[in-house]
Amino acid sequence: MFKFLKAVSLVLVFAITAVAQSQVATLTSESSFTLRGAQVSTGEGVPSWPVLDGNVIRAGTSNLTVTFPDGSTVTLAPGSEARLQMVDGKPVLNLQSGAMHYSLKELNSVKLISGNSPLTPTNLVGESKIGSVQLAHNWWTTGHTVAVVGAAGGATALGVGLTKKPPSK
Repeated sequence: MFKFLKAVSLVLVFAITAVAQSQVATLTSESSFTLRGAQVSTGEGVPSWPVLDGNVIRAGTSNLTVTFPDGSTVTLAPGSEARLQMVDGKPVLNLQSGAMHYSLKELNSVKLISGNSPLTPTNLVGESKIGSVQLAHNWWTTGHTVAVVGAAGGATALGVGLTKKPPSK
């Protein structure tokens, strides 16, 4: 009976904490990473992890992808660290060490900060790094390229299919 009450108490504490804090984004990675100071192992059947307001994240030995509610993404290079917050209803990612690649849906969809310097993106896609960190040669992987080319090809095919007139009888 004591174990049952303990389990119910933990679930209630987690639920209250989750309601009290707002989710800023979700994380995915191919290797373990650090979230809220705890090591998270991937491959446990959980495809993504929620990031709450004020959480600090640190990529492990592979890229760590942060996905925001509007579909914007920031990919942290291995070993990079960032803090996520919600400020006036807008997600904020502050790169504290390492390097990041961002792909935004709109130029102002996520406020990006690199160290103590706010970034003002002029393109929807870009990169930032702190210090002399070198981006790996495989920073933009073959998988990313295939996804972008495939999406562009699909969009083109859809456009052709919609604009082509049907044959007259």
